[in-house]
Amino acid sequence: MPIYQNARNQNVNCMAGMPITFDANGKVVSATVARNSVYQNARNQNVTAAAGTFLQFDTRGYVASATVPRNSVYQNVRNQNVTAAARTMISFDTNGYVTSVIVARNSVYQNARNQNVTCSASTTIQFDDRGFVTSAVLPRNSVYQNSRDQNVTGSPGTTIIFDNRGYVSSAEVSRNSVFQNGRNQNVTATANTTIVFYSTGYVNSAIVPRKAVYQNANNQNVTVLAGRTAVFSIIGFLISN
Repeated sequence: MPIYQNARNQNVNCMAGMPITFDANGKVVSATVARNSVYQNARNQNVTAAAGTFLQFDTRGYVASATVPRNSVYQNVRNQNVTAAARTMISFDTNGYVTSVIVARNSVYQNARNQNVTCSASTTIQFDDRGFVTSAVLPRNSVYQNSRDQNVTGSPGTTIIFDNRGYVSSAEVSRNSVFQNGRNQNVTATANTTIVFYSTGYVNSAIVPRKAVYQNANNQNVTVLAGRTAVFSIIGFLISN
């Protein structure tokens, strides 16, 4: 069992035969640990890395990501407790706050519009550098808004993604749903498929439930067949069918 040191000169018990990454100074950046091993994130909180799992350190030797052996509680940038499920990976930012985690139970946090977002147990939630939710798996039908303030209903068991303002950038819609492209043409997204919005709130891409006609940048009509993905430019011209 080879033993090397991280940038804080802490011993890292590496699993034999597994790859190890070193920095320019010969300090361990990543390794598979041979036994349960305790290190610290940048908030000096103990983080236990489970035996036989991959561990990453930042350039200062603090834990950047680790698989915890048991339910473990840390904080996001908003100082909200986040419980990582046993035997799952948690990631920290350079200040030691949680950026990504598989939560042990249904957990409620906020997007950048201060709307509550419930993340399903045993699924991944991601936070931005302010501690707001950027993506979560929804446990039930949940209504949020795109940047045109149109309601978007996300389906249970699917991932919703928010932009840095808290508006929906993509979601799997629970029913056939009508939005607009950049030319203000209606675009129907098929139930239980993913729609993607531009930062303007106009449709970037959607799977259409029926044949639909749009225009390319030459103002030529182009037919999108049912079940196909219509992709639009930011100004609303069809770029792929």
